[in-house]
Amino acid sequence: MNIVSHKKALGVFYIVFGIFNILFVIFSYFLMWRIFEFAQIQLEVRQVVMIGGAAVGTLVLLAAVLSIIGGAAIIRLKNWAKVLLLVLGVFYLFIFPVGTVLGIYTLVVFLSENEPSKQNFNRES
Repeated sequence: MNIVSHKKALGVFYIVFGIFNILFVIFSYFLMWRIFEFAQIQLEVRQVVMIGGAAVGTLVLLAAVLSIIGGAAIIRLKNWAKVLLLVLGVFYLFIFPVGTVLGIYTLVVFLSENEPSKQNFNRES
């Protein structure tokens, strides 16, 4: 596979991962409401958990939207998408296991992009 094919595959992976994260946040939000509906939890604890959950959910949604935008842009081979996906790839390294694999693949694709091929290296030697 050439580098363009890897970039397009990477774009598809980022779009799918972004959609998955959006669905995960929506599911978690409704699950949290259902748990609080039936559980006997103090109001103060409920408010702290909801504020923390909203903060984490907002960050995950932001990363998901940026993943979809970056994935669509790299499929169209936009130059600015490389920086966005590298930042997201490093961020996703800490989301084990799927995010880690996506982050490593992102780093491998973009860092090997500027390496000379082995054939060209052997010709110059």
